[in-house]
Amino acid sequence: MPNRRSSRKRRRFERRTGLNRNAEMHSVSVYVPVYYYYIQRLLESGPLNSDWLSAFAEILPNPLFEELGEHVHRLLPDEATEDFTYGPNNLEGYLQYILESPNLSRQIRQVYLDLFRKSDPAPGQNHHRLPAYIEERLAEVIELVGLDDEGHRILHALYCWTLPLFDERTVSDDSQFNIELLSRLTGVHPSSVRELLSDQSPLLSFELVEPRNRYSSAFEINQQFRHDLEYPGKASSWEKLLEKDSGSTFALDSFSVRNSELETLLSILDDGVPSQILFYGSAGTGKTELARALAHNSGRELIFVNPAPEGEVLKRRLALERAVKMHQGNVIICVDEADALLNVSPGFFFFAPMTAGDKNHEKAWLNQFLERNQVTTIWITNDKRAIPESVRRRFHYSVPFQPLSGSQRLKLWRTILEGHPLAREFDDDYIRLLAQNFPVNAAGIHGSLSYLKAMRKRPRGKRFRSRLEELLKSRSRVLHGKSPKIRAQNNEPFFPEFLEASVDLSALKSSIENHLNSESDRGQHLLFYGPPGTGKTKWIQKMSDEIAVEVHVHRASSLLSPFVGMSERQIREAFEKAESARAILIIDEVDSFLMDRSRAHRSWETTMVNEFLDAMESFTGVLACTSNRIDDMDPAAIRRFRQKVEFRPLSADNSWKMFQAYFRHYYPRAKIKPEEKESITALKGVTPSDFAVVFENLESRTAQSLKPGEIADALRKEVKLRRSDSGPIGFR
Repeated sequence: MPNRRSSRKRRRFERRTGLNRNAEMHSVSVYVPVYYYYIQRLLESGPLNSDWLSAFAEILPNPLFEELGEHVHRLLPDEATEDFTYGPNNLEGYLQYILESPNLSRQIRQVYLDLFRKSDPAPGQNHHRLPAYIEERLAEVIELVGLDDEGHRILHALYCWTLPLFDERTVSDDSQFNIELLSRLTGVHPSSVRELLSDQSPLLSFELVEPRNRYSSAFEINQQFRHDLEYPGKASSWEKLLEKDSGSTFALDSFSVRNSELETLLSILDDGVPSQILFYGSAGTGKTELARALAHNSGRELIFVNPAPEGEVLKRRLALERAVKMHQGNVIICVDEADALLNVSPGFFFFAPMTAGDKNHEKAWLNQFLERNQVTTIWITNDKRAIPESVRRRFHYSVPFQPLSGSQRLKLWRTILEGHPLAREFDDDYIRLLAQNFPVNAAGIHGSLSYLKAMRKRPRGKRFRSRLEELLKSRSRVLHGKSPKIRAQNNEPFFPEFLEASVDLSALKSSIENHLNSESDRGQHLLFYGPPGTGKTKWIQKMSDEIAVEVHVHRASSLLSPFVGMSERQIREAFEKAESARAILIIDEVDSFLMDRSRAHRSWETTMVNEFLDAMESFTGVLACTSNRIDDMDPAAIRRFRQKVEFRPLSADNSWKMFQAYFRHYYPRAKIKPEEKESITALKGVTPSDFAVVFENLESRTAQSLKPGEIADALRKEVKLRRSDSGPIGFR
């Protein structure tokens, strides 16, 4: 006997399909024409089942549904019609009975075909029966991704599979069943269907279709793509991701790229040959702004392919294809924030960046697009670690972006403030302080100043500076995940002009500044040696403040570790971090681990020196090492330093000049007693740090309370204490 459906199941079906036995609802449904087309395709060949036939009957007009009942009653044997009750709730059971007989099965197939052909709302029309705007969007996508007619038919059928009448009835984990079913629906040969669903096909490389789940061989249309097809409005959702650049740009010399790289980029754009260019590196380093400046400089229009609101990769691929087809010739395309599009290699362990996936079709689309794209395109990503090697090879040129150095930020601040309405709020010392402390780029500086300029009640003086620093701090926190450590301006007195050094320190400062602004592949490696307190470390720190360059200071003790291999690792990381930040690397008391290897007693003493020398060899920045015991250092290590600078205790003449400078700093209104000169110039071995310590200790005293010779006596004690503390450490 028939299996009866519950009325609840019936009502649920009506809600899902938007159809019921009401003829009015039948005439209103926008999907009825396409239902009729695919139902007829299924009826014309292949096996049938009672679930399908029962569901198909649901969309017949009432008179034809009643006519179907008469045919069903006629086909059933007498014993099955004794208690015959025909209706939507019990049709499936009767059909199941009929389909058990091959002869009756053929007859019911023909009955269905006749009824659907008779009532077809679009007789003779092919599969293009969806609402016009959906058909138009599908046609646009077909053209964008380069599918032929067979691919069009497959994509159309897969979209219709998701409609309520077919959904779940066409699902199977049998791959062969799915291929044959698609072939029945579309008329495409099964081998062609299989090829169109391969990884290399646009259907999968664009992710227009995807497996229903991780373990299924059944394909379905990408749900996000389905929503995009049904998106209301004249323009498609992917076309809305395209944006023409507008507004002012920064000067080309404002960016943290080498001159040779900039010249190459300009040459590529001037040549007019379609090129694929990759900008990669830390966030906030000006990659997007450089793309804008290059386009402006070359006189070409820049089209941005913006990220999709919810990060859908498919929508962005379609937008990119649309941009290429719309804009040929004198145009540059910029794919900003392209991480999800490019980083498609499988992740590695727990530390891998989030990627768009590891499917072959994602890489296939990238490679195909880069090969056929005839519009110069700049791709921008923060991370390139998961970009497949095959994709990297297809970029014609790539530019790494490092964080701006302090000197570059100083130059940027000065350039932006030139002629700016807020320039009167800044003096040179304050500009240096901002450049040194806030790792922001040109957009960050410009944006903060624009915000303050637009305020109705613009703050002044200290309030202005406080508000500006808060804005810069906020931008730094967003970019780097933490607030910058603000280093206050160091007003501690220091007088480098009186230092006793073996070279002209002013010339050395110029040499360091030139190196930092150059593109040399060789590092500038400096060894400062001499007694403690002679100004070795202090000079390089003060000099870096003056030219607004970040410094990374390490004492040897901070790099040494009791664990095997840890010292070598910490040495390597110190060099890598300084290189990345374009900072001056200062290693104090380097003799503590660059000891003479000929006197090494343990293997780690040798490997530590080797690691340091290897890291030093590849370091292209400025390295300044200080040593109080150069005689204990490894001779090979000493030879690696490009310049060795000796710092000595002060001469009698410079001791007197240093005394006068410190005295005037602490006691600007007091006069120096003449008898002080003899006592000061008589000192032997006094250093700049001795003066700093003594005058700091006397800071609370007035000039009148100081006795003649008291400062000289204090300096003498400092010299004596230092000498008594200079013996070797450890057991004797």
